[in-house]
Amino acid sequence: MRMPGSLAKPVFALLVTLAMPALTGCGKEKAKPEHDTRQGRVAAINKDTGVMEMWVYAPKLQKEMRVQGRLDPNVEILINGATATLDDVQIDDKVNVVVRMVKKDGERSFIATKVDVIRPVAETATAPTP
Repeated sequence: MRMPGSLAKPVFALLVTLAMPALTGCGKEKAKPEHDTRQGRVAAINKDTGVMEMWVYAPKLQKEMRVQGRLDPNVEILINGATATLDDVQIDDKVNVVVRMVKKDGERSFIATKVDVIRPVAETATAPTP
């Protein structure tokens, strides 16, 4: 099944992984949503290229797998709901990533359109001074 015109075009911002069959399953071709969400932890960030790697749990393999990909140039980045930049994202941050799926030359690619970082809220209370 071919994707709509603009999605079938080569895209320089894509999220590719060798582990995707393990993460999304294989088998019969099913109608898949255009967007999906992946949850995991940030493993590495290359700010020059926009490549981000993250650890994602693969239920079928019952283990975490490291996946790599690129961010859309207009990616929306949030930290606990507040607008942020790629510079604000840290290694081991827990993230929910919204990806747009693209299929080109038989390979599935993903373009991250939104990165939502979930961090524990820092305690602001201080001990009383004597």
